[in-house]
Amino acid sequence: MPSLYNPIFSAVVRSLPVSLHSIKVDAAFWQPKFTAAGQLPLWNAIFGGLPTIRISRNRLLTFAYPSPEQKTAEILLWGYPRDMRGIVSRLLFHLPSISHCSSAVALWSDYNASFGAIPERIGISTITKLAHFHGCTFGGLNALILDNRLISSTANWVETTMPGLTYQNAPTQYPIYLSVMHAVASNPALACTPAQLELFLFTLGESFY
Repeated sequence: MPSLYNPIFSAVVRSLPVSLHSIKVDAAFWQPKFTAAGQLPLWNAIFGGLPTIRISRNRLLTFAYPSPEQKTAEILLWGYPRDMRGIVSRLLFHLPSISHCSSAVALWSDYNASFGAIPERIGISTITKLAHFHGCTFGGLNALILDNRLISSTANWVETTMPGLTYQNAPTQYPIYLSVMHAVASNPALACTPAQLELFLFTLGESFY
């Protein structure tokens, strides 16, 4: 099992331009889905007549959005650009409620539970994307994305292995995940941002053994 503190890997992690990480989104693919949800004006606002756009992490974190619903919609498009399992299609009907939950400041347990009031089920992957890009902190630690791919990747590295972490128990284990990720990132042997570590694990975490 490799170590993130190996200079070969730590140099890669520290060099990742996280803010520039972007996802390409196709306007024509999304038009009927926004229309079905009664959100065609929002579709127009997001795509602005362009056939495709790229949504970057920096935009999601720093752009002064005209409405919380647009920010929430763009987070969902960034996370699921091809509407995996119809997640975004279903959630477009509930953007005001999701936006309200997303920006709430609370303990992680309260934050996570607040999404239970929304008729469509929202999983840990989506909730943590919303928390991260809304700048939420839990226990003084910046929220990070956690999904199946990251759960699998953390198990491949000495420093991030969290025995027993699964997608099913991730909602209760999430504070531990944050503690581990922040501690590993701040170690002088790695000295990166937690977001750089998360992106490395997501993109390359299963590529080295």
